[in-house]
Amino acid sequence: MADPMISIILSDSNNKRVAGARVRVIYEAGRADEGVTDANGCVNLKYLGPFITSLIINQRWRPYRVELRDMDAVLNVRI
Repeated sequence: MADPMISIILSDSNNKRVAGARVRVIYEAGRADEGVTDANGCVNLKYLGPFITSLIINQRWRPYRVELRDMDAVLNVRI
């Protein structure tokens, strides 16, 4: 069985998707996964939950709009 995945979609303050940003998600107990957003501002990462403790984005543009997507829900976060 494949690992469950989440999609992270990154947009800038002008609602334009941000490509090439390195995104690292850290879950409880120190488990983590990271990747780089594609041309659509999306990166698919392993879901190692249940709780995300940190979301680290290495990119200059700020503020961001972040969408976390799984099969059941979409969570929009502004950081």
